Amino acid sequence: MSRMQSANLQQGMDQAEAARRRGDNVAALATLRGLLEESPDHPLPYLRAATVLMDLRQFDDAESLLSAGAERFPQDAGFVIDRAWVALRRGDLGEAATRWATVRKEVPN
Repeated sequence: MSRMQSANLQQGMDQAEAARRRGDNVAALATLRGLLEESPDHPLPYLRAATVLMDLRQFDDAESLLSAGAERFPQDAGFVIDRAWVALRRGDLGEAATRWATVRKEVPN
């Protein structure tokens, strides 16, 4: 990632976080979706967009985004952890327990 791309990514992440702090998750999600297109080789926009989608109770969209991110970034433990959160926040306790067991196994620290 070039220095310019890194600066744009950081600026976009800051804008999205500012929107979340204002309670404007729709604006945060729009910014994060733009970052997904601009910075497809960085996991952070995937993870943050999934968090906003969960806040908006769009669990299927969060799940899809996390699955795509996990395929693209298989070494990033954030995707395994956030998929467990999706199941828990959705209220699917059986699936959440299974996923948290996976987190304990794959992310021991």
